Amino acid sequence: MNKRSLLYLLGIIIVLFAGFKVYQSLQFRMTGTSPSVKQVSVISPFIDVNFSKALDKNKIELASNQKFISNYNLVGDKTLRVYLTDLTLDADYTLSINSVTAISGKELKNISLRFTAQNIPFDKLNKTQQEAILGHQDKPTPSKSDPILSHLPYGGLDFELTAVAGQSGTLSLHARLLLSAADVRTDEAGATAQYKKEVQDYIRSLGLNPDKYVIDYEIVKPSI
Repeated sequence: MNKRSLLYLLGIIIVLFAGFKVYQSLQFRMTGTSPSVKQVSVISPFIDVNFSKALDKNKIELASNQKFISNYNLVGDKTLRVYLTDLTLDADYTLSINSVTAISGKELKNISLRFTAQNIPFDKLNKTQQEAILGHQDKPTPSKSDPILSHLPYGGLDFELTAVAGQSGTLSLHARLLLSAADVRTDEAGATAQYKKEVQDYIRSLGLNPDKYVIDYEIVKPSI
């Protein structure tokens, strides 16, 4: 193969690589975690799940009954921080995200991250995790004087709302959205959005700001 052919082949490779990078930049996808799922310590305070596009904070749904998760929130625009609690050394865990939606409207569903809680010492954790552990030692537990606590648990026709003590030092809320058979049959997405709005409207009716709280929504469908 002569020099001209080699340069032509190299040019094709460069164009293909550039095209692939452009394609990746247009896709809404999970780009990785920090720490890596292969490097989660039994003392890791959280896992950051990173995405390629800015997330809609009101359209994040984690699977319910994940007892090793105490809370979650957004860090910046593209990182979902999931707070961990009570990990057991050498135990296997699966972090399940039912759905996450970008501000653009694109959605990812059924993300599963499997990891084993390992014996990784404090000085081997990344700086962000070390600072979180040190900061949490001096952070008070969620305030028992938070005014919303006097109104919870709350149960209505369309949703149930309870408070959860989060490892991040704040209160989080768990909302169970109670879909009816008619909701599922006619407009499940519309009913879900409406009931989420009702949860936030209820908090506002108490004179409180719903944006102050991380709200974990659990979709409850009728048994058939």
